[in-house]
Amino acid sequence: MADDLLKKDLSKLFNKFSKEELLKGLIEQRFLDEDVLDTEGTKKTFVNRILKRCFDKNVTAEHVSLMDLMYHQSHPSCKKWTVYKLVGFDPKKELNASDPWKFKSQLKSCLGLYFKVEIYVHLWKNGLWTRIHICNGSSASLLSNNVFIIYYPNSEYVFISTIKAAHKQYIFQTLSTLLHCQTLKEVKLSGRDMPSLKELVLNKSSQGAFSKYRLNQVDGNPLSRKRKREKDSKLDVLQSQEITSENWKEEQKRQQLTDSAFGTNLPPKLEKVEFKMQTRLRSRKQFHQLIRPISCNVRFEGSSVIEGIKNLGSQSFVDIPLPSYLTNLHSLSRNSFMLKEKENA
Repeated sequence: MADDLLKKDLSKLFNKFSKEELLKGLIEQRFLDEDVLDTEGTKKTFVNRILKRCFDKNVTAEHVSLMDLMYHQSHPSCKKWTVYKLVGFDPKKELNASDPWKFKSQLKSCLGLYFKVEIYVHLWKNGLWTRIHICNGSSASLLSNNVFIIYYPNSEYVFISTIKAAHKQYIFQTLSTLLHCQTLKEVKLSGRDMPSLKELVLNKSSQGAFSKYRLNQVDGNPLSRKRKREKDSKLDVLQSQEITSENWKEEQKRQQLTDSAFGTNLPPKLEKVEFKMQTRLRSRKQFHQLIRPISCNVRFEGSSVIEGIKNLGSQSFVDIPLPSYLTNLHSLSRNSFMLKEKENA
């Protein structure tokens, strides 16, 4: 009976993948040899062939956990991730966090004191991807009541999916013990684009205009000179025969100011940025400035808020230079802010 439930869970997971993704993943995990199985037929037929070929005799909880982790690694946006900082973190004491087997054993030993759990840890792209299934009597399926944790060894940040309030204290206490820190503190940074959240906290000093150094886009020879046409490529576009700009000098200056603040590379994605403001209302000179501050919330939402704000500047929709709390969004490692008047303002 249990084996049938595991097969059912595995079948549901397989159907989430595209046929090409599933085939590639199974080959990488050595469940299949290359060129053994084609992707012909419907997805249902394809999934049934795989289940019969690879998992006909035995399906384990580890098979389900691994495939679930692989799906979330390929599609991290299906979860909302929150970033936590390890307060009082001591990297010198962190010895076993880079070993997935030891980390799994210690995690299960600690969490097992509070409730029954199934844990799987997979080292992927230098990060420990951990899946915690908390067993309860209401459901025998391994696809519900799960928590996902991502930790990059020797870093002071951990990324965690949504946790039930009843489990949060125990999971945080266990992570504090294993990662040798005092506690976990939310840094007011969350979103669905996990790679972008990682960039915002682990590479926050090399975003914006500095990203070109991290991405090795700077000429290796400082004495070499770029060709004039390569330097003025943007100017050439503005002055081309197809597009004639009457204010090309102003547009060039605007683009340079925007690039100096945000860089020329795509910034990390934030789906939401919120400002809680307690500031005085400012307007044109002919109107008086209010003395008492006004409380209001300003929220930006979209597929990539930082890129959107950058485009507002480059496309002349707002005055530039933009205030620092907007131009430095890529390096502030948060998406919730409080803006107040300066004391001497």
